[in-house]
Amino acid sequence: DGLQGVPENVTIQLNTLNVVQTEGSKIGFLAWEGDSTLEVNESLRMNGSLLSNAPLNPPTNAFNGTNSFTGQSGLYNMDLDVYDIENVVNIGDTSATIQLTSGQDFVMVNCIVTVLNSELPDASIILSGDLVIAGVIDEEQPGLVLCGKQAIDNDMNATGQMLAALTGWSQGTFASELDIEDDSAIVTREVDGGLQTIKISMPTVVTVDLRLNEPRYASLPNIMKAKRKPLDEKTPDDYGVDISPRLEILKTTEPAARAAGVKVSDVAELVSKLKDEAGVI
Repeated sequence: DGLQGVPENVTIQLNTLNVVQTEGSKIGFLAWEGDSTLEVNESLRMNGSLLSNAPLNPPTNAFNGTNSFTGQSGLYNMDLDVYDIENVVNIGDTSATIQLTSGQDFVMVNCIVTVLNSELPDASIILSGDLVIAGVIDEEQPGLVLCGKQAIDNDMNATGQMLAALTGWSQGTFASELDIEDDSAIVTREVDGGLQTIKISMPTVVTVDLRLNEPRYASLPNIMKAKRKPLDEKTPDDYGVDISPRLEILKTTEPAARAAGVKVSDVAELVSKLKDEAGVI
């Protein structure tokens, strides 16, 4: 891949496969070679099976200046070919081996594309927190959900965005100002270049910045009233969500202590240290 030379033999191993169907399986490549008339062990193999695409690509001359998509030959030593490999892969295969050989001519392979009906191992992210919130939303049917801009432990900012994806709602992120107009929300976002104002339909999920509003402190009477309000306690099990840990922390280390600073007597000494010791100039 990426102009790989084939002076003799190149082997490419495809792993973590799970072939569920052989229909439509193909392999193709784009390559350049020196002389289309040289056919000394120029071959393409898949799982040990020698491939051919007669009459354009005989088994001993896979690289011969042809285009099997258009049926053309004489492409000035460029090959654009595709092979049917339905008979050389099997349902349940977890790996595949591609071999290219050339006994005399030097072949430059630009890219190889393999098409297999494979199910990769499940690499989905378990969004336990978002799934719980989505369950609450489904019950309560609010018109607006406010989330923090980012997590405080790892600076990840995905909760609001993924919640919007799960619910199919619109979203506004990094909001420093929020106004509601009929069935729309006007969100002023803090972006790298300044402020951006957008209008999004409701219901919506908005992640908020610390400048959205000033904190309000509840008065004692309101605190007592809040204590008498009914509180519907729920657990993740009520929403069918498994929140068991899926991440194992192997080790946590503090960053190295910062080296003590030094004083320099003049600009010349500063430049010398930056150049010779720090290596920044």
